[in-house]
Order: sequence, then structure tokens, then C-alpha cells
Amino acid sequence: MINQYISNSLVHWTGRGKTDNESFDRLKSIVTSQLLYLSYCPNYANSSIKDKKTLMVCFTDLPLKYCGDICSNFGKFGISFRKQKMIEYGANPVLYTTERHLNRIIELYKLIKRLLNEEVDREWKSEMERYQFTTEQLFSLHEIFGFTQEYSYKANHINYYQREWRLNFDTLPFESGKGLNKPGYRDIKGMVDGKFTGEMMFAKEDIDCIIVPRAFLKKTQKLAAQICCNIKIYEVAVEGKWWRKYF
Repeated sequence: MINQYISNSLVHWTGRGKTDNESFDRLKSIVTSQLLYLSYCPNYANSSIKDKKTLMVCFTDLPLKYCGDICSNFGKFGISFRKQKMIEYGANPVLYTTERHLNRIIELYKLIKRLLNEEVDREWKSEMERYQFTTEQLFSLHEIFGFTQEYSYKANHINYYQREWRLNFDTLPFESGKGLNKPGYRDIKGMVDGKFTGEMMFAKEDIDCIIVPRAFLKKTQKLAAQICCNIKIYEVAVEGKWWRKYF
């Protein structure tokens, strides 16, 4: 069955470039504040388009037992969200583009970037002009482009295995002057760890479970009780080790 390779949850791993204690603190902050942090991440490593960055938060829909390789880069601390709810908020799987199509992607990016820099609504152009773009069409193209990701990095690192999903800042709704007042809405957070970030509110019911290493089980139990969610032990759920060793 294909379902064994596709999870009904989207997992956000919190430990990239952090110690275990730092990773747990970030996980705890996300859960208690009910806020996901969005930061600028590159879509492409190619020198002709590497300046394309999207303000986003990333997930994977790989079942936990297949997440070992991902966790080697992104850590062993994760928050599993209900996929259908994240889809309602605007989460979408990325479109992986191979090197064969990179030249087309570069040309498309040049067009979007030029028009955005001009801040142009092309409806004022002559009706005889061959190509016309409304502001809505331009920004729709820009937002969709934010879901693209290169298939491989430097020919020896395959991004596709991550099965990435994203929530992008540009596609989330907001209410001017009201800040974050309901789940699924966005706002600017500011600088965090030297990076410009945004944030998105979610409901505690959106969390399916929390994944942590065995050593953090006791610390996590109180946190999980506050939001009535389950805990999964990384060594069991991902590495498949025998459960009696950990309880």
C-alpha cells in the first residue's frame, strides 16, 4: 500500500545546527506559544538563482520510521501536526525541479524579479501589447514560485528524499493592525538568532504528537499534558529500537 510511505501528519524538526538542549528549548517555545517561526531559506543553490529565498517553515510527510536521514541533518526533536489542518492553513508539497529545467526556472525568476522590482500593474499598458499581467496575477506567480525547490544540490545531495512541505509567509493571510489573533494567520516577528523571521499562529489541537529522544521524556511529559498530545520516543519511532529499553 502506498499509504505506508505517506504520513497523515506533517513533522517540523527543530534541531538543525543546535545542541539537544537548544533543540528542546525551541520545541518547547513553539508548543507553549502556539507559534511557528518562518525564516528565509534558499530555493536554489545554483549561482544564477541562489538569491531566490522564501520566508517559510518546512515539514516532511515521511512516516517517522523513514526519517532517519532527515534527522541526521535536522535533529531528533519534532512536532507532528495534523496534515489536513496544515493544508487548510496553506501548507503545500514543494515542486522539485531537476537540472534539465533549471534554465527555464532561471528565466521565470528573472521575469518575476524584474516585475516585482518595478512594482508594476501592467493593466495600464496598451491593449495591443502582447503580454499583460495584472498585479494579482504577478503576485500569484510569485507566491507559487515560492514552493519550488531544486531536486539535487551539487549533484551529490538529493533534496527529493526529504519530501518537503511548506507554509510560506506570502501565502498566509493577515489582518492589518491586529497582529496574530487567530490560527492560520501570519505576522512579522523580527530578528531571531540573527535571522529575520515571521510567525504563524496554530491551535494546540493541530498537534498530533511530540517526538523527542528518550533522555528528554520526563521534561516533555508536562509539556504534552498541557496540550493533551502524545509523545513518541525518537529511538523507538525513528530508529525502531525495542521499547522496553526506554520506559
